Amino acid sequence: MVKLMEQCEHVDRINAKNRFRATSAPPPQDSVGYRINNGDGEDESEETDSTTTSMGIFQLLANSGKDQGGSSKRGIFYTSPFSLFSGIIPGTKWCGTGDIAESYHDLGDDATMDRCCRTHDLCPLKVRAYQKRYNLNNNSIYTKSHCKCDDMLFECLKNTNTSAAQVMGSIYFNLVQVPCVEETPSGMKFRKAREGF
Repeated sequence: MVKLMEQCEHVDRINAKNRFRATSAPPPQDSVGYRINNGDGEDESEETDSTTTSMGIFQLLANSGKDQGGSSKRGIFYTSPFSLFSGIIPGTKWCGTGDIAESYHDLGDDATMDRCCRTHDLCPLKVRAYQKRYNLNNNSIYTKSHCKCDDMLFECLKNTNTSAAQVMGSIYFNLVQVPCVEETPSGMKFRKAREGF
């Protein structure tokens, strides 16, 4: 299952590169553009002016503060604090306690880091908080994932190499230090969290 997840991530990276290459030139300076997700994973570009509907204004506000490449210049707290209050790191939909994504392909503005968290969230072998599974009792407030999934998250966040990924990795691996589930000859065991992010 972990191998399948790695293959899915590889396909996602290829698709992201292809979408990046296929983007058209930026809109003229005198017009305002935004993207609307039509629900099936495809984006439709639309042009509008300042007299648009409230949905258009909402989209413009959500995209404010970004350069033409789509990245923010304000660091990890460039979106509204709503996602932070819901336990999700701003700019992501998968990083934090649970997720706020509507589908597998629904990623936040920081899509690279979000892919790391999505892969970890979908780890097939885990023991949820206050649950018993694999003959293990998880009496903590955190879900404990397979150690391979934690290792993949560690490496993915390191390779992302952004300040937001550094914060996420430091919180998860250095501060919270959630143990992981490890397979041993005598069965599943909890292993101490990886350190040194």
